[in-house]
Amino acid sequence: MSFLKNCEAMLPACRKFILENMKFTSNGKLLIAGEYLVLKGAKAFAVPVNFGQSMLIQKENEEGILWESYADGYLWFSAWIKTKTFEIIETSDIEVSQRLVKILKAADQLSGGFIGKQNGIKIINHVDFNLNWGLGSSSTLISNIAWWAKVDPFELHFKVSDGSGYDIACARSEGPLFYSVNNKIPKTEKVNFNPEFSNNICFVWLGKKRNSAAEVSSFGQIRKRLNNEIDEISQLSTNLAYAPTLEDFEYYMKEHELVIATILKREPVKNEFFNDYSGEVKSLGGWGGDFIMVTSDRPFSNVKAYFDNKGLNTIIPFKDMVKV
Repeated sequence: MSFLKNCEAMLPACRKFILENMKFTSNGKLLIAGEYLVLKGAKAFAVPVNFGQSMLIQKENEEGILWESYADGYLWFSAWIKTKTFEIIETSDIEVSQRLVKILKAADQLSGGFIGKQNGIKIINHVDFNLNWGLGSSSTLISNIAWWAKVDPFELHFKVSDGSGYDIACARSEGPLFYSVNNKIPKTEKVNFNPEFSNNICFVWLGKKRNSAAEVSSFGQIRKRLNNEIDEISQLSTNLAYAPTLEDFEYYMKEHELVIATILKREPVKNEFFNDYSGEVKSLGGWGGDFIMVTSDRPFSNVKAYFDNKGLNTIIPFKDMVKV
């Protein structure tokens, strides 16, 4: 049999393999500017990162959905779920299972019952970053489930979360972006952010994870009118994205920290923990946890030595973190 005839003979099997082995991948995220106030309509500046989550769907003999989630190569969660009733038959973590079922049910409603009709499948998820980093294990999952169910990822997000949705925008984006949302209607705008001074920017993990839902809930209790602050942060998002020099970028970082610190009545992270650091430091996302963004006009080895001395050993340069 000729090569071409071989290919033709294999087509049905290939089509069957594709139908029975679907894979979806979404990016993790970092919020460079606009934390908290993006919930009030401010323009935020966010970046997708070079880490993310994949979801592989395979045929399985067992009834329902067999679910496995891996992070850094180890199995951290598993479950067996009936699709018609979304009953949790077995699980390694009941709280995680309940959260997962909530997302699956919402996707099922939006899709007109697509997920409820699935049976005998195995779903294997791989997160390629430390789950404690806060880079978007939930948002990448929602994005991937939305891919699978062929539903709008923002609609799915707003059904199961009170967050702004900037992380969903990053999950699907090929590069940095501006993001805002009003009445659950998101608006995104691509932005070219790969400055000449990118080698002077690093991201440092503080060694603890913030609870995003709790941070959103806490901020929602602030009753003060924040119109001026919303305008300030929206402008600072633009300024940071288009800063021509490292000196300008650091100035805008400091201004942003002061605005948010005043609203939250907290000390900026540099004042509290790194007041002897020669560059600038900015919190990202929920203050007090996850990653900070740091700048320096000194070599990376100096920056690493400083934070290593503080017991903070996860230091990722801009080029290794940001998807541009």
